[in-house]
Amino acid sequence: MSDTLAQTIHVLDTLGIPALFCRPDRIVQQVNEAAAVLLHDESHRLQGAMLDELEGFDELAKLIRDCERTPTVQEVTIGLTLHCQVRLRQVGDEGCLVILNDISEYHEREKYQRDAMHMVAHDLNTPISVVKSYADLINQMGSLTPPQLQFLDRIKLAAEHMSRLVRDLLDLTWIDTNAPLELETTRLQYVVQTVVENLRTTAAEKRIDLRLTAKDDLPPIQGDPGRLSRVINNLLSNAIKFSPAGLIVSIDIDRQSENELRIAVTDNGPGIPEEHLARIFDRFYRVPQSEDEQNAKGSGLGLAIVNAIIEKHGGRVEVKSKVGEGTTFIICLPVET
Repeated sequence: MSDTLAQTIHVLDTLGIPALFCRPDRIVQQVNEAAAVLLHDESHRLQGAMLDELEGFDELAKLIRDCERTPTVQEVTIGLTLHCQVRLRQVGDEGCLVILNDISEYHEREKYQRDAMHMVAHDLNTPISVVKSYADLINQMGSLTPPQLQFLDRIKLAAEHMSRLVRDLLDLTWIDTNAPLELETTRLQYVVQTVVENLRTTAAEKRIDLRLTAKDDLPPIQGDPGRLSRVINNLLSNAIKFSPAGLIVSIDIDRQSENELRIAVTDNGPGIPEEHLARIFDRFYRVPQSEDEQNAKGSGLGLAIVNAIIEKHGGRVEVKSKVGEGTTFIICLPVET
């Protein structure tokens, strides 16, 4: 190890910044005192050890193995409870400099917030369901005056809006906890067809014609039918919501390539301005709308959930849009191998 590199590691130590240096074979050549304290390495077992062979260091070893010339920043878990933001820099042919930043407290606080959000969202499901059930029962108990019917419709709409928001929050906690998909051999056309049929009444209220086109010989995929239904429902509901009355929303399923299937959801709505396309999959981001479209606003979570679910399936989501002409969302999913 060069004198310059050794001096750099020493300077980092004087600043209280944990750092270590690994040779290309991932043998630890030097650990400064700040890193030894952070990693509870009082016995100095790290010095001269190969990270691949140390329990709890597999994530860090993989990062170092893949370290490139360009500095990178990643998050890793070391052992069971230590969460670190790791900065890696390849130093010529000597090896990799690793700078550690303990973010365990932040990680724990974030986990607590996720758990709290999940608990609140889950507990809200019951009272919302009760409100919706009693609203339906009131309709069956006798004739109501026009104002009473109007108030009842408002109660139902508000309860449904809250129910959708709770579902979105539960989906977010599922995504953030990196929960696994419930994968099974899935015929994509059947999943899409079920969602289309469930939304036909909603579409008919706006005189929207839902048109599904799917090839008969499409191969199956390894997918989570429940989560994929959520994706299709989100995209179709948006297309219906933002399309002017009397138009067509089309859903096409076909091969993208030998290894992928493609779902395209196309509407003839107002379209999305180009400057907003890069952010539409961000959480809570909503494209500014005209006054006529204000009542169609959602939580800004639907597309973020769509993107996350498809990425978990090893697929991707693309969007093409032109203001005044409409929008097409394209989902590509790998076929079963």
